[in-house]
Amino acid sequence: MKKFNTLFKYESMALAKSRWLWIYLIAFNLILFSLRYFSNDPQQLFVSTMNSVLFFHSIGLLLFSTLSWQNNSEFISLILTQPIERKTVFLARLSSFCLCIGISTGLSLILQMGASLHLNESIRLLASQTVIEIIFTGIGFLLAIQIQDRLKAMAIAAAVILLFCLVLDGLNLWIIINYSAYPLEKLILGLSSLNPLALLKYQNLANDESSLWIGYAGLLLRRAWETGFIKAVSSLALLLWILTPISVAWLRFKRKDF
Repeated sequence: MKKFNTLFKYESMALAKSRWLWIYLIAFNLILFSLRYFSNDPQQLFVSTMNSVLFFHSIGLLLFSTLSWQNNSEFISLILTQPIERKTVFLARLSSFCLCIGISTGLSLILQMGASLHLNESIRLLASQTVIEIIFTGIGFLLAIQIQDRLKAMAIAAAVILLFCLVLDGLNLWIIINYSAYPLEKLILGLSSLNPLALLKYQNLANDESSLWIGYAGLLLRRAWETGFIKAVSSLALLLWILTPISVAWLRFKRKDF
């Protein structure tokens, strides 16, 4: 436990000194300020902030977590020459990264949006932010562990972002436009299960009138949401997204020959 605390302390201090973290936080706060300044309707503000948290935060986290591990790969190799378990090294890096990002962005959300949103909406935003951090930090660490070449790792991270933000949503929209005469709830849910951003969006917005802001797919899922089946399946898929990237990253790190 002492080794973990020492590693956690120095990893957190190194991350807090990173200029990329401060650049990211400045950009994140500017986006939140712009949304609050230009949005007069509280419901519209909540939906806009949710989309910003889902998309901008996921993009920033994936790129930043991949870059952070790549930049510290030599230090990690040095630490592994010491009598320290790999599990301790991995957990210290993961927990320090998630905690530093979570505290800084969470405080930004509270300070920027706390007075403009209802309490339950603020809690939903913070919960979504936490889930996004766990998922995309895990994916970023996995890419950095698996791929030594920095440019290749960043290119694949960019491809993952395009897949989640554009390709899967575009495929959903194409299916809805061309097959709207058929019952599509389960098919849309199945495709959305491949995209953690879509799952979080539906989880947060499909329960109330906010579903009007997420298009026809949101309306389809809202009709079947009360049955409990879609809610249970989407929750299970989201849980798998939370656990799988970190688990695979840990297994790859455990077996990797540095």
